[in-house]
Amino acid sequence: MENNLNTIIIDDDRIATEQLKSELSKYFMLNICGNAFTGAEGRNLILKTSPDLIFLDVELPDCMGFEFLHSIKGLLKKGCRVIFFTAYNKYLIKALREKAFDYLLKPIDSKELSISIGRVLEELNTVTQERKNHSEDISVILNTAKGDLLVIKSNSISHFSYEDKHRYWIAFLCNGEKYTLKRTTKSDKLLSFSSTFKMTDKSHIINLNALNLIKDGICIMKPPFENIMDITISKTKLQDLRKTYPNI
Repeated sequence: MENNLNTIIIDDDRIATEQLKSELSKYFMLNICGNAFTGAEGRNLILKTSPDLIFLDVELPDCMGFEFLHSIKGLLKKGCRVIFFTAYNKYLIKALREKAFDYLLKPIDSKELSISIGRVLEELNTVTQERKNHSEDISVILNTAKGDLLVIKSNSISHFSYEDKHRYWIAFLCNGEKYTLKRTTKSDKLLSFSSTFKMTDKSHIINLNALNLIKDGICIMKPPFENIMDITISKTKLQDLRKTYPNI
């Protein structure tokens, strides 16, 4: 985990900046990419370094830190954490309202900083574990309409399609095979098998690992099912997916 969190400081107080740099250098997992003394410099630094963690002063020479945060939100990578720090605790409520990750007072207290960094790392570990879980290939047991038990890996499944007329789900495997499932099989059960299984509409559950792209509200699966054009996805479900998978 060494040097995996790009960290920057935006503060016009040079003494406070150097003190904070010294404290942050004790954390080997933080990569201190630089500092800026104004909002304008901070904006350029963000564009240059794409930080994971920002220490932002509340009062900058050319703007307030809260205003600055609003102006650069579109530039921040997903998951970037902003910690406000200031000599005045009167800004605490405002920082909370702005959904700051944390709020520290100057001069920086080593213990308080340690707690804040600990929270950052705890969240990072949670996200890393969630991503790991999303990529795991686990064993799945499916009950077929013929009464057989099909034991396969989750990533062997491309998607499930529901036949409303006959009221059963069909499992489509990545090798081109398909199996009609027992009528008592419910969508909730299928979704529980893996976090990569997502319902896109009332008749389809896809494996995100088998998804090729989403175009014009249609989920295009990887071969051999790339020509199936009835797997739709709503804007709401697409937005929900992007909260976890921002590249979709």
